[in-house]
Amino acid sequence: MTTYHYESKVLRKVLKALKPYIGTVTRSPILANVAIQGKVFIASDLDVTCAIHHDSFEEGIATTLNLKQLQAAVEAGKKATTVALNIISETQHALTTTLTTPLPALPIREFPEFLLPPNTQTRITIDYKKLMGLAKFASDDSSMSTLQQIHVSKETGELVATDGGRLHRALTGVSLPAGEVFEGMLIKASVVAKLGVAMKALGIEPQTVQAYQLGEFKKTFLVVKCDGYTIHIIATDTYCGQYPRYNQLIPTDPTYSITFSVADMLLALAEVKPFLPPRTNIVTFNFHKEVTGLTLSTKNLEAVTVGSLLPVTYNTKDVKQEDGEVITKHWDIARIGFNHTYWVDCLNSYKSWGVTEVTLSTNSSLSPALITPVDHRNDTHLIMPIDLK
Repeated sequence: MTTYHYESKVLRKVLKALKPYIGTVTRSPILANVAIQGKVFIASDLDVTCAIHHDSFEEGIATTLNLKQLQAAVEAGKKATTVALNIISETQHALTTTLTTPLPALPIREFPEFLLPPNTQTRITIDYKKLMGLAKFASDDSSMSTLQQIHVSKETGELVATDGGRLHRALTGVSLPAGEVFEGMLIKASVVAKLGVAMKALGIEPQTVQAYQLGEFKKTFLVVKCDGYTIHIIATDTYCGQYPRYNQLIPTDPTYSITFSVADMLLALAEVKPFLPPRTNIVTFNFHKEVTGLTLSTKNLEAVTVGSLLPVTYNTKDVKQEDGEVITKHWDIARIGFNHTYWVDCLNSYKSWGVTEVTLSTNSSLSPALITPVDHRNDTHLIMPIDLK
């Protein structure tokens, strides 16, 4: 009998982090198991594989165990500081904490093969917070495969995500490899979101994520290293089509703009949320230039609800005419309709990045609205308005 030892606290975190990657038993019974290959614990649903290595794990083991049974055995002895996994035979193990639990096993050869390519491929480095923040802006509609991706531009390395009704572009956050050819990349947003769940389960927040793609069908690899953990994500369900030409949607020189506090607008959005129409989720921005403010309102079958006056700064812009005369443009829009959730998601993301004030810029009540941070212009958020007629 061979015995391997694990820190109980670390093992519990790893198993919790792997749980979202467990496949369905109907697809293949082995997918309900985690594979243990030396210092690496692996879970896979065949589309996405997650492998977690910890510095404290021991080498030498090669087996698979049912995740639920292994978790239950570890939790049953959670007061123990260490866990002993006893390998009795190829198909029979036992876990010892404060008590001993028999665990049936399946041979490692029945588990999907896990191999990492040699460390010679071109990798990019992405800011972890920026990548996580963009995941929520991609589409979750399976019929829109293109928009389910986060786009990394091959020209600038900028990050972009859109669901068709809103778009976020981060001009910083990606480090491209010096002196190497980068072909651009698409990373499925659901893979990124699931990585975030795993990091939360492990109790870590890495600074960066390394990403690369290999093979004819662009298999995606994400690598995270933090606090003794090394996490590899391998996604085979990768979209290889053309990303939309999003730059055509972004106004380059909007005529009208206002500036306001992120915190104040989030409070105003929360104030009207209980009165939103159940299906359309429309909130109306009403502009009151004469009192340097705006109000939010909603309209449902019962009544119109108007929130408190929100202080804003109405900006002016000097515009040069064809004859050379310069005229000053003042805000000239009465109201604009927006999706309430889009605004909440946008401002919460900016708030998490330390942004305190934003500027809303547009050309008309039906033109795309740009929301940009006042203190740094490296991020651009675009929200399509809703026709209120």
